[in-house]
Amino acid sequence: LLYTFTFINLFFYRFFLPAYSFYKHQFEISKIETELNGTISIYISGKNLENFKYTAGQFAIWRFLDKKRFLQAHPFSFSSSPQDKLLRVTIKNLGDFTSDIVNIKVGTKVVIDGPHGIFTTKRTNNKKLAFIAGGVGITPIQSILKSLDENYESIVFNCHHTTQDTIFQKEQKQFSEKNVKMIHVLSKENNGLDEHGYMDEEKIKKYVPDYLERDFYICGPKPMLKIVTKALKKLGIQKSKIYFEKFTLG
Repeated sequence: LLYTFTFINLFFYRFFLPAYSFYKHQFEISKIETELNGTISIYISGKNLENFKYTAGQFAIWRFLDKKRFLQAHPFSFSSSPQDKLLRVTIKNLGDFTSDIVNIKVGTKVVIDGPHGIFTTKRTNNKKLAFIAGGVGITPIQSILKSLDENYESIVFNCHHTTQDTIFQKEQKQFSEKNVKMIHVLSKENNGLDEHGYMDEEKIKKYVPDYLERDFYICGPKPMLKIVTKALKKLGIQKSKIYFEKFTLG
């Protein structure tokens, strides 16, 4: 009986619901933009998209229905916000499935399994937030930042190798109007303007003096998550105020 229930549950959530959602919305790629060399944003249109509900910070499992990719489905976070007219997913070429993603075509149909995940601001009532992103781990945080109103006070550590590796540069220039402070942490560039090195306790204390009053959202590769989480705990930040999303593709 348990196996039957599990099978029915799996079939309903992983096959029936995505198929029904595709039938209902007719998702397809409407636009592709190059963010950086090897990183693209895919914009997806569809029927009655206002009825496709997701929360900023969530992810979905995406299946692109062309000859090369229709047998594969992979998880990527939304980089759009629920207020946007189009859905957006931003993908970096990191080998395997993502290596050929830059060649995907406008007009390709898309099956979306989701939304999934709890990396959202619904987990806290705190309006003072701090975000730490590593590489392409900025994507769900970008979605969240786009959706926040003026009642929030946010500090963002955007960690990458060089200034040339920064995704969403144009969009992020507008965040100053939304009470968002952006700090770039560059591991391979020391330009005298941004922070150099890796995230640590000192950078948190320098830019977030009220760190004990904030909730922290972290997204990036596993090694970074481990280091940052350890630093936050050393600063006395409660585990219940730390939320993270692991990016195996970041």
